[in-house]
Amino acid sequence: MDVFVDLLSSASEVSDSVKLFAKEDSFSILAEGEGGKSIETTYSSGDEVFYEYSVQGSHDAVYSVELLLDFIRPMKQISETVTIEFDNNKPLKLTIDFAIGSIQFYLAPRMA
Repeated sequence: MDVFVDLLSSASEVSDSVKLFAKEDSFSILAEGEGGKSIETTYSSGDEVFYEYSVQGSHDAVYSVELLLDFIRPMKQISETVTIEFDNNKPLKLTIDFAIGSIQFYLAPRMA
């Protein structure tokens, strides 16, 4: 979860939104701001940051980085992992598992 929070924090310095890309072999986060500023991070599906990675096809969607950070930052205190589920221009679902249960967070995508 720390890696995800760090990526979102870096993205928030560039833009107010992040684009998530998932392919069968990679996951990327992209933030593009004004004046050509951008930050992109890509991980391969076999990278150590993933406990499990499962994607069929190619998917991408844009979400508010501020709303994501507002939810995910406090969750670092109770969990080390986050499950990320999304589809093309569909709501994002984050699941945080902890000792006595789990919390799910849904966030609508930003539409062009």
